[in-house]
Amino acid sequence: MIRGFILLVNLVVSVSVAFASDAGQQIYLHGKDLDGNPITASVNGMESSSPLACVNCHRESGLGTSESGKTIPPVSWRFLAGDQQRTVDSQHQGLLAPRPVYDARLLHQILTTGVDFGGNSIDSWMPRYQISESQTEQLIEYLKRLYPADDPGVNEDSISIATIVDPRIEPHVREQHIQFLSGLFGLKNSPTRRELKRKKFAPVYKAPQFEAYREWELSVWELPQDPEQWEQKLNQYYRQQPAFVVLAPMVKDNYAVVQRFCGAQQLPCLFAQGNGEFGGDYYNYVFQDRLKQRRDYLTRAMRKHGDRMLVLDDDGAIRKPQPDQSMISSVNPAALAALRENHKEYCNLEGILLLGVGIEAAEEIYSLECPGDQRLKITLIGDESVDYESIARLTRNNPQTNICWATDLDKVLRRNTREIRLKGLVHKFGLTDYIGEKLAMDLFAFGILSDSMSQLAGKFSRKYLLENIEHMLNSYPNLTYFSSLSGAPYQRAIVGPYRDFCAQDRPA
Repeated sequence: MIRGFILLVNLVVSVSVAFASDAGQQIYLHGKDLDGNPITASVNGMESSSPLACVNCHRESGLGTSESGKTIPPVSWRFLAGDQQRTVDSQHQGLLAPRPVYDARLLHQILTTGVDFGGNSIDSWMPRYQISESQTEQLIEYLKRLYPADDPGVNEDSISIATIVDPRIEPHVREQHIQFLSGLFGLKNSPTRRELKRKKFAPVYKAPQFEAYREWELSVWELPQDPEQWEQKLNQYYRQQPAFVVLAPMVKDNYAVVQRFCGAQQLPCLFAQGNGEFGGDYYNYVFQDRLKQRRDYLTRAMRKHGDRMLVLDDDGAIRKPQPDQSMISSVNPAALAALRENHKEYCNLEGILLLGVGIEAAEEIYSLECPGDQRLKITLIGDESVDYESIARLTRNNPQTNICWATDLDKVLRRNTREIRLKGLVHKFGLTDYIGEKLAMDLFAFGILSDSMSQLAGKFSRKYLLENIEHMLNSYPNLTYFSSLSGAPYQRAIVGPYRDFCAQDRPA
C-alpha cells in the first residue's frame, strides 16, 4: 500500500515537473505562457509591443553570446545555480568574490525589477518582465534542461567526430576524403597533445583555459549499399560510439535519410557533399540549396534582361519564358537534337538562351560553332553531373566567348585562392590524382568546425556549436568556392547566388 502510494506521488511529481518545463519552454522560446498570452516586458522603461523571448539574446543553448561589445551571459541552470562564477568590477575589470547561487527568489527579483543580489541595477537592455512567481518557477524547470552537462561524444581528454561515407561513391574519392580528413585531424591534434598535459598540471588561474582542450578522434561510418538500411546502421554506429558532431558526410544521394538521423539524435551534421539535392535544417548545414539558387537566378535574369531572355522547350523550339516560370529543366535528347540541327539559324537570334544541361549536353553545345559573329548568348545551368572541374575544363578547352555558366563557383573559377594551401596539404598527406573541389570543401568544413570549436570555451553543447557556426558564417570572409555564405535558423544552407561566368573571365 505504502509502495503504491509512493509510486503515485512520484508519478504526480514527474507530471508536474514536465508540465512546468513545457510552460517554461514556452516562456523561454516565445515569451508567452502556455495559453499563448504574451508576457509583458519593457526595455529602457518602454513597454515592448511584441513578446521579448529569452532565446533572442541567450540563444537556444542558453549559453549566451556576445553582440556589439556586450557579453550576454549563460542562463543554463547549471551556471546560474552554480557558485563558480565571480562578479566583475566593471570599473577596474577585477574579479571580486563569487556571486551568490541563484534561486527562484533572486531570479524573480532580477526578471521583474532588474536589481541584482547586491542592490545594483543590471544592464538596461535586459527586459523587465511582468512575470509571476509560478511562471518564474516554470522557467527554472526549463533552464535545468539547457546544457546540464557535456553532450554525448565528449570525455575528459577527447572528442569523437564522425564522417559518413556512401559506398556508391567512387573508391578513390572515398579514400581521398578519409585520408585528407585524417591528415587534418593529425595536424589539429599535434599541439593538442601538449595542451592535454598542461591541463593536468596547469596553475589554478589558467585551468579554465586548458580545460577546453580535447584530442579529436575521427570515426568513419561506412553505409550499406541499400539506403533503406542506412538509418539502422547509423543508429548502430551511434550506440557503439556517440559522436559529438558529424563532419563532411559524403553521400551520393538519399541525404534525407541522414538528415532524419541527425535530427532524431540532435546531432550536428556539417557540410554534406556529393551529387543530388541537399536540404539544410536545424542540425544539418549543407553547401548548397540548388533549388533556391536557380529560382533566384531566373527571377533576377528575367527582371534584368526582360524580353531578351529565351528558353528551349521540350521540342527544341526557342521561345520566351513564361512570366511565372521559376525553374529551368535540363535539355532532353529531342530538344538537344533540334538545337544541333538548327543551331546555325539560332546563331542570328538576339537574346540570351538559358539552358539546363548535364555534362554530355554541355559538351555537345560547346561543339556547335556558329559561322562568323554570333549574336545569341548562351547561359548554361548545370545539373549534379556538372562540377567545378567540368566547367573549368570546358571553358579552358573552348575559345567560344558567347557561352557562359550560371554558377555559384564563379569566385574560384576566376581565382582559386585556396589552391596553394590545398596543394601543400595534399602533398604533405601523400595524396596523388586528387579531386581539388571535393578536398577544398573538406578543408572549408574542417576550418569552420575548428574555428567554432575554439569558441566553445569548454562548453561542449551541440546547440552552442551550431550557434557559433551560424554566427561565424554571417560574417565569414569569402575564402571558399561559393560567392556568399549564409546560415539561417531551421534552414542552415550556404546559399551563394548564381552569377555568370564566361570564357573571357577565366584566368590567363
